[in-house]
Amino acid sequence: MPKRSVGISMIILILVAVGAVMGLTVNGVCIGDNILHSLGMKAWTNGTTGTHLSACYSFIFFIPAFVLWRKFRSDFGKHTGIIIAVIVGALCVFSFIL
Repeated sequence: MPKRSVGISMIILILVAVGAVMGLTVNGVCIGDNILHSLGMKAWTNGTTGTHLSACYSFIFFIPAFVLWRKFRSDFGKHTGIIIAVIVGALCVFSFIL
């Protein structure tokens, strides 16, 4: 039985996981905001209003995951990574609109 490489799939899953954590809100607190504040970066463009930069940064991780999936379609586990990326990305877009 040939051995399959899971390297690209793991990178895709890690990118999706980091993007999901950046957009995750628990008990009214966005985890991405806490990460950005600990790095000395702003989470909002105008203090506590304006564009929510944590959501924008989460898409920075989803886009490369999608590109890698498109480039390495035959890699093992690709379906799992892209399904998770699409679901989490759609949830982020939906929550960004509301």
